[in-house]
Amino acid sequence: MDKNYIKNYWKEVRRQAWSSAWDNAGMKILIPFLIVVIGASALGGLLLMFGLVEYPFFRDNLIANSLS
Repeated sequence: MDKNYIKNYWKEVRRQAWSSAWDNAGMKILIPFLIVVIGASALGGLLLMFGLVEYPFFRDNLIANSLS
């Protein structure tokens, strides 16, 4: 079988599946929501990494582990 035929077949399958998913209202909301969630997680991680925000979970676990 020709590789181009297989590549074109799967390209068409992906195109039709994506357009079908995009037509659903949930898909139109999902992508911006995921961008916001990933951006907020990255911002929170950066703030935690640079010490601008303290998260006591890590500190409390270190204290609890050293006591036992």
